[in-house]
Amino acid sequence: MADADTYRPSKILGIGAYSPPSFRRVHMNPEDALRVHMVPIHWGTFVVSYEPIDEPITWLAELARERGLTDRVAILRHGESRRFEAATRRAVL
Repeated sequence: MADADTYRPSKILGIGAYSPPSFRRVHMNPEDALRVHMVPIHWGTFVVSYEPIDEPITWLAELARERGLTDRVAILRHGESRRFEAATRRAVL
């Protein structure tokens, strides 16, 4: 399973293609992704795995609402853009 700590301080995370479970070695599901601040990607574009194409973003939005974490997730529609302010501390990659 891809670990959220692997991606810190990244903010763009793939949340699709997590089924079958063997895919999770390199992909996160929505529950994994809620551990970080992010803009979810890699969902709703191509059918490449077994979950329904809209399941990742629907599941993520539900989890964020249930857990009071909507401020940690910026869900953009396909083709939408948004400007984000730079962090005050630079990340070392």
